[in-house]
Amino acid sequence: MTNNKTKKHTFTLFVAGQKPNSVLARQNLEHICRTYFAEHFEIIIIDILQDFQAALDNDILVSPALIASLPRGKITIAGDLSDTRHVLTALGVSNQTTA
Repeated sequence: MTNNKTKKHTFTLFVAGQKPNSVLARQNLEHICRTYFAEHFEIIIIDILQDFQAALDNDILVSPALIASLPRGKITIAGDLSDTRHVLTALGVSNQTTA
């Protein structure tokens, strides 16, 4: 079992202002981080309406999109992050911590 609460995780969320999917993605990410990563996380929000170059620099073509910098590498997840089980699987959170 991987103990995700002892490692530092950085989550960079690319959003488009206050669009409904962007707001939902922020809320879902905050919930996931607080629930499954305790205090061992950092969330960076980049509004592509204000900083489109950051999206281009990170190969982000859709919004919302999440780049998770994990101890095992970086992954990108597109969407509002509402499918928690899918997001946790992509992040490598073991099933024992999601039950």
